Amino acid sequence: MAFKNYYEILGVPSSANIDEIRESYRQLVAKYKDETNKGTEYSETMLKEVNEAIEVLANPDNRRKFDETLQLMDYNKTIINTHDNVSKTDAQRISDLTQKFFDNEKIISEKQQKLLEVRNIKHASYFSTVKVLFCLVIFGGAFYYFKPKTFDFLKGKDPAERRYYEWYTNDTTLIYSKPKKNAKVLFGVGKDKGFNTLEETTFYIKVNFIDQNNNSKIGYIEKVYLRKNDELVLPEP
Repeated sequence: MAFKNYYEILGVPSSANIDEIRESYRQLVAKYKDETNKGTEYSETMLKEVNEAIEVLANPDNRRKFDETLQLMDYNKTIINTHDNVSKTDAQRISDLTQKFFDNEKIISEKQQKLLEVRNIKHASYFSTVKVLFCLVIFGGAFYYFKPKTFDFLKGKDPAERRYYEWYTNDTTLIYSKPKKNAKVLFGVGKDKGFNTLEETTFYIKVNFIDQNNNSKIGYIEKVYLRKNDELVLPEP
């Protein structure tokens, strides 16, 4: 592969700072993308050259290695000019070997960089659905074993027993501490759970219920989750 002097491609001296290099790059890109040059084979080739040049010279490590290559090649030219006994064939061979060495160095450097990037990737840690479900089953089983009454609200009521309640639930619902939507939730009950009214508002009924610790408490249930019991049978006195 022929050696390319990226400073000459961008039209800047080797002593140019990064701002000068970038400014020259912007001017050349604008020139070769201009309508008069756009799409021609020459402009496409030059755009490729200036992009390759900025990729090397704008990176401090790449520029340092390129400068070392440039200095070595200048040194080879000096040897050729000061030693008549060095043939042009030998000089070209030295130049080719030098270029090959730095090309290999570049390949090795790129591979090392990619390896470091792979090692620095943090693998996402996550729970799979199966793991989450398994944990929930284990936790639920243990909780049911030690406090089985907690799950009584899922059983509902026997149809015959429901006849003695004014209301029963259409589905799983919540009991609140106050007749407000944002009130504290005291307990949850399942479908067909029966209740008698202690007090009644427009949207709530006040009820007495037994919590998971078998304590009698007072709370409120939204009427929208309840159904009036048409089969109510009052117990005999």
